[in-house]
Amino acid sequence: EAAAHSHPRCNSKKARTTSVSQIDMACSRPLFNVGDQVMAAWFDGKSGSAWYGGKILSYVTIQKDKEFGERRAYEIRYEDGDVTKEPLEDTWVFSREDYELDREVNDEKRTLKGIDNPLLTDSADPYAKTRGYYTTKLTGYKAFTSLGGAMRAYDKEIIRQKG
Repeated sequence: EAAAHSHPRCNSKKARTTSVSQIDMACSRPLFNVGDQVMAAWFDGKSGSAWYGGKILSYVTIQKDKEFGERRAYEIRYEDGDVTKEPLEDTWVFSREDYELDREVNDEKRTLKGIDNPLLTDSADPYAKTRGYYTTKLTGYKAFTSLGGAMRAYDKEIIRQKG
């Protein structure tokens, strides 16, 4: 299973900052590539949406924005063989790992110690507004594209600090 990818500059040491206001929001949006396995919403027009596993067939760049990074819409072939009728905006596409983690946290109404998921509710960017990004103070307020990535970084830092 492939993981979500972020902009190359987001993987540099310069991506680490000392305050939330310095976070590079362009690093907060996951980017999926052709062939990646994902969980994506399916809209049937009647009862709303449901989530199903699938694979990225193609994507189009909707917008390249300095503040929030590249917005993509994905064509997805679901596990049952159905294909999206039109490209699905990135707000409706999760890595399988993040989908499962998100369900576990929300279904159990749990909070994650040391990890925050800020939403920019006043933003015009749909992803920033509804999905946000992940941070942990232990990693220098670095923005993570995925909950799983933030959890691994947090755990790694705890282990490093405690030896």
